[in-house]
Amino acid sequence: MKKTQQLQLILLLFFTALGYSQDGSIDTTFGFQGSGMAIIDIDPQDENAQAMAQQSDGKLLVVGSGMFEGVNTPVIVRLLSNGDIDTSFGNNGLVWGNYNSYGIYYYITIQEDDKIIVGTPQGNDNKYTLTRYLPEGEKDVSFGINGDLIPFDTNLISKMELLTNDSFIIINTIIDDGIDKLIIKRFLSNGDLDLSFGNNGIVITAIGNESNTHKGIRILDDGSFIALVATENNGVQSKVLIKYLSTGEIDSTYGSNGIVTINLEPNFSIRSMDNYNDGKMAILSSHIDGASETIDTRIFRYLPNGDVDMSFAENGVISIENSLSNSKKIIVQHNQRLLLFYPFYDFFEGASYMVVKRYNLDGTTDNNFNFQVIGYYQYSKSFMLQNDGKIVCFGNVAWTSSSFVLQRFNNNPLSISENTINTFSVFPNPSNGIFKINHRFISSETNYQLTDVTGKLIQAGFLKGEQIEINLSQFQNGIYLFTSEGSTVRLIKK
Repeated sequence: MKKTQQLQLILLLFFTALGYSQDGSIDTTFGFQGSGMAIIDIDPQDENAQAMAQQSDGKLLVVGSGMFEGVNTPVIVRLLSNGDIDTSFGNNGLVWGNYNSYGIYYYITIQEDDKIIVGTPQGNDNKYTLTRYLPEGEKDVSFGINGDLIPFDTNLISKMELLTNDSFIIINTIIDDGIDKLIIKRFLSNGDLDLSFGNNGIVITAIGNESNTHKGIRILDDGSFIALVATENNGVQSKVLIKYLSTGEIDSTYGSNGIVTINLEPNFSIRSMDNYNDGKMAILSSHIDGASETIDTRIFRYLPNGDVDMSFAENGVISIENSLSNSKKIIVQHNQRLLLFYPFYDFFEGASYMVVKRYNLDGTTDNNFNFQVIGYYQYSKSFMLQNDGKIVCFGNVAWTSSSFVLQRFNNNPLSISENTINTFSVFPNPSNGIFKINHRFISSETNYQLTDVTGKLIQAGFLKGEQIEINLSQFQNGIYLFTSEGSTVRLIKK
């Protein structure tokens, strides 16, 4: 296990420095000799990175596949915050999946207690299997059956979202009465089916009378959720949003009886979805024209009630025409700016650059974000937002497909004052966990919310008296956002 010296040399040849703190610039604290890029060799043969997540201590986890004893096997790799392999994790930094067959991890999420859940379609009995590991890489046998959970009787890849109490919702497609239907299950944090949800833990939905295929799911702050589904009804194909209440019932107040049809041509594919703090929903789609080797991209935004958000871009849609960029993922930052990840393809080389673009709340390009492309070819996979707001792009080295490649960039997702905004002040800030907030609101009971930088709700309550105390002692170090009456201040726990 080592970083390939030849590739390290190429990094130095291509690396050029920009202002280190500028949003979009290379993070010189990461990777080989401040290049912002880490290349991880697990094995001399093929490796494939698929997804990433971050634990509370800042360590990064990459999942995918590698060769183990001659078999393509699911693998988890843990990196220190600087991009070096963390040899204290698992076996010298690696944890290999063991399902008695070849396979690959396509999914990873981190629960509040830093336990790791990964997913593979080639799991036990060759079905989609979730496996949970303890924070340091040991299999957690208290989850499911000896650490494994088969949520559906299929090997189709499932979409999963965590709830605030580490329970989770997972969505897939089943065949029922000869029709592909949407199936949603909610599980408790230990992997048991939550029988209080839907019909004994299960909800089945058919919007189209021919097929219904899951494309994504997002949880909202109140526990309700929106599913993104590709349907076919009497030969007509559509992409729709379906909103469910936290109980599993369709929310009839959303769109038309709980359903919103996206105004999208049938040849466009859904790539990603993400929600804003106020319940708005962004949808990313694209279409590849094989003849012209160009790609069209659409980003739609919908209001919390399902109406098109006409204040966004041009009539609610960002359109990118005839580009060489196959957009893959969007992430909404806490300050409501939208990040778009797209590989910029070089068809001659058969590889791509990793690129990120940032948009303002109104859908215009954010010119304060100047992304620095690292000039080296990769098979670009996706990106993630760290707890501190930095952007990590990942994929595989081109031509050989034998190494994971990660690039990290500076990014401030907040642009918010440290201590005082409008009508309240915070001290001490930074703090070891205890924050005192003075406010000048007239109302005796004014609502407030406390979230992390990803928008996850940590706490909610009322401002009473002229001062309140916020206790974050039990939470991980990092940045939190305190919001009340339209004002937000950043709390820094060290």
